[in-house]
Order: sequence, then structure tokens, then C-alpha cells
Amino acid sequence: MRSKRIVMACNRSIFRSIDTIESLGATRDEVSQDILPKLYDLCRAALLLNSYNLGCSKPNLQLAYEQAQLDLRTKYLANFLRGLKYIDWPYSGRWSI
Repeated sequence: MRSKRIVMACNRSIFRSIDTIESLGATRDEVSQDILPKLYDLCRAALLLNSYNLGCSKPNLQLAYEQAQLDLRTKYLANFLRGLKYIDWPYSGRWSI
């Protein structure tokens, strides 16, 4: 499933970005700008996987977000994703919840 690959790729990429603070001397701002889009992708993929696990055969982000709001185990992830929208970082027109 594509969402699982996204989760794994984002996870590796975020770890690499954090490692650049120590190895390359990147600033926290540079690392944050690199990590925020990946966190957004990671949250979206996790919500979609959750929706799929709840029995939806073709989940979309809106449905996944609404389902996550109804479950205490996933509500905070949905709220975190929503909060990412309000952080000022360059994006590629990805905002849709």
C-alpha cells in the first residue's frame, strides 16, 4: 500500500534531516523547513492507513480526518495535522482537510 511506503520514507527522511544538525551544522530553522512537509505527509499517510484499517477500501483525507476525530487514539494526530497548516513554511499547494 502506498501509505505504508510514504510513512517509511518520511520516517527515514526526518531522521536524516535531524542528523544534519550534528553532521553538517545545519541550523534548526533549515532542518525545520525540511521536516515540516515530511511531517505533513507522514500524518496524512497515518490517517489514511487508520481509515483503511477501519474498513474503508478507498479512504480519502477528508474521511480519514473525520474518522480520526471520533477516536481518542487518533484525535490528537488529526489535530496535529490541522495545526501544521498554520505554521508558515513554503508548500506546494498541499493544504486540503
